[in-house]
Amino acid sequence: MTVFLGGGCQYFKPMKYKIAVGSETGSYYKIGTQLIAILNSGDEKTFGLDTHGEGSTNNCERVLIGSAAFALAQNDVETDSPNDNLRSVLPLYSEVLFIVYHDSLRPKSLKDLIVGHKIGIGAKTGGALTFAKHLFSSYGIDPDTYEFVYSSSKENTLSDSVLISIHVTAHNNPIIKDMLVNKQGKLFSLDDEATRRGSSAEGFCMEYPLARPYVIPKELFFDLPRQPVLTIAIDNMLFADVAIPNHVVYDVVDRVLSSKARLAKENSVFRYLSDDFEDLLTRFPLHQGVKNYLRRNKPGFFQRNSSLLKGFASLLTAILGVFSIVKRWQTRRKKSRIEEYYNELAAFDREILQQESLESLIEVSKKARLLRDQVIYLVGQNKLEANQSLQIFLLFWREVNENVQHKTKQLKALKKQ
Repeated sequence: MTVFLGGGCQYFKPMKYKIAVGSETGSYYKIGTQLIAILNSGDEKTFGLDTHGEGSTNNCERVLIGSAAFALAQNDVETDSPNDNLRSVLPLYSEVLFIVYHDSLRPKSLKDLIVGHKIGIGAKTGGALTFAKHLFSSYGIDPDTYEFVYSSSKENTLSDSVLISIHVTAHNNPIIKDMLVNKQGKLFSLDDEATRRGSSAEGFCMEYPLARPYVIPKELFFDLPRQPVLTIAIDNMLFADVAIPNHVVYDVVDRVLSSKARLAKENSVFRYLSDDFEDLLTRFPLHQGVKNYLRRNKPGFFQRNSSLLKGFASLLTAILGVFSIVKRWQTRRKKSRIEEYYNELAAFDREILQQESLESLIEVSKKARLLRDQVIYLVGQNKLEANQSLQIFLLFWREVNENVQHKTKQLKALKKQ
């Protein structure tokens, strides 16, 4: 059997489907070794690890160039190459945002903590970098006011010159415990844990829908932290090349989920493994092999209850018909409203690019932000659907916000001349 990837001439020999996990010192390597121990539980050693490079972006790039079949990466991974051939396979565990800072600092806010400092962020091809850039931008932190320090994941720690270290990693990563216990580190909380609902972390996640608020419990690392810490988490995903045969991907999902108890016993990050992820928002579409697995041997509602429903078939059909008409009317109405807001935002985006003064730029950007806030409010009131159209609107809003920042820099530069 020869498996062609991405429409090119690279191929995998039948005995090895490689999973890109990055270097042996990275946090994904241990996860990868546990997965292939499950996948190679039979006589055939079909799966192996690709340990070239480090980080989410790197791992997905390895798939895109045909050097690996699967990749471990954050759900929000960004790639330099076109990524149309990547598919989502399985959410494995939560990767938690840890913002660790030296005890000598006394930050009053995230902006106060970050501005003017060097920040350990890990590899340039790591997911923490992508995530931190989006987070800082959302909190209004100018990228010219801080400096990222790049290193391997293992070397990303507190030091005399680096007083802040950011990781997006499993809750049990020993690097975090070492900084807290041995290097006078503290965990920064994005808000008071008691105000989780309506917190700034929740606001960020509404704009960045692949993430979710997360509470780090107190005393997770011996007696630290002293209090719960409100932060953000994102799923670690197993991705695959679209060309991997459906039956191979199906078998991967089946073996991993069937071995949940064994995996969780070896590593607690796996304790929330579940097959209930069909509606999860993922960076890439689900692989067809995954869809086949999720729909396996599931009889329809009428098949399971046919004896009870025979006498009510005509009545049920009529009710469903009326409901379907009303539902379609409501959906069309809500869809047309979100399209109207999208068009308004597009108009604001064009205005932003045409502004010639900081004052006028600020006014236009305020109007755009008010429009965004109105959309979020209507979703909360169930007057707009939280569907794919909303996600597209929010992603477009991020682009508009980035255009504002870029235009601001241009106008400031012109003002100095």
